[in-house]
Amino acid sequence: MPVDRYDDLHLRTENSDVTLIVEGTEIPAHRAILSDRSEYFEAMFSSKFMEANLDKVELKETNLKTFQRVLKYIYTGCMDYLYTGDIPLEEMFEVIKSAQYYLVADMVLRTIVYIKTRDSINPRLLLNNALAYSIDELVSHGTKLFLKAMPSIIQNDLFDELSPPAVEHILKFRLNAMESVIFEALIHWMRNNDSYKSTFPQLLEHIELHLLGDEQLVWLLEPTELVDASFIRKLLKEQEEKANQVQKVVNKNVINGVDNLRIVEGEKTAEYISPIAPKNFIIIDLKQQFLLNSLKLKFKLHTNYTVSVSKDLRDWECVVNYLNYENNGPQLHSFKQRAVRFIRFECKASRFVLYADIQARYSVNTFKTFG
Repeated sequence: MPVDRYDDLHLRTENSDVTLIVEGTEIPAHRAILSDRSEYFEAMFSSKFMEANLDKVELKETNLKTFQRVLKYIYTGCMDYLYTGDIPLEEMFEVIKSAQYYLVADMVLRTIVYIKTRDSINPRLLLNNALAYSIDELVSHGTKLFLKAMPSIIQNDLFDELSPPAVEHILKFRLNAMESVIFEALIHWMRNNDSYKSTFPQLLEHIELHLLGDEQLVWLLEPTELVDASFIRKLLKEQEEKANQVQKVVNKNVINGVDNLRIVEGEKTAEYISPIAPKNFIIIDLKQQFLLNSLKLKFKLHTNYTVSVSKDLRDWECVVNYLNYENNGPQLHSFKQRAVRFIRFECKASRFVLYADIQARYSVNTFKTFG
């Protein structure tokens, strides 16, 4: 049934058999049309509900402006306001919410598709609204846009414009940056969003305080206290205890795919990892301590390099020293077993490319030991 067949009846009293009341405004409508395009109204006007026999029905679950857009779509299939640029992003989410409520599924789908294909959208505002309205598809889309743009915003303003739920959502992704950089950006956001102070402890739980220095932790207390000092001490102790736990996985790569590879120094594409000049090293984070004794890796070009490992980013041990050898094929390195969380690949030159499919294992079939 074509949706434009009802154009001439939209907002017309002719043949109207029900009046909808929204925020005090009376709107003439037609039960058959509403029921045909909305499962909500189909149920309402069935004999099971008292509204089936009422001449006037008050709708309390929406605002007038948004409902008028839904009603226009029900009658005409028209969503011209999307393409004129006259509707703010938040109002688009109001439309989705209202269309969901009144069970106009095709309107929901069209609005979501429009938002996802809009080039000029602000990923921060998109994420705020998608989380606020619980639109999972747009939460996923907003997250991808934000993470894609992150390399250009990984300064103090990383979390600017984000709501507390959006900040927490992003923090859960274990961003490709040093914990100190993420912490500094969070402090900046906290200082500029004092009205959300009640959320600060919950957000701080997503920062690994044990990886920070004392000179950074003091930012939580000076010049004014952001979080209670006793909470900081308790959280720090809990995190240290958890961080010291070592997992042993036998004959299995502990890096769960390229997408799960966290780069805290350097940059990653779908296939490669490289340093950010002028630095001449890459650091990957395994996200927890693992017992390891072997690494498999491959450089794109002939490269002289060392590999060092650490549990805390402070103390490093060199487990591979190939500064006097040039290698570009797959390299299997074995070393004495030890607890490892961070792995640093360092070369003489600042321009080198490492394949991202690195393997880190505790192997029972090692061939040669270094260190």
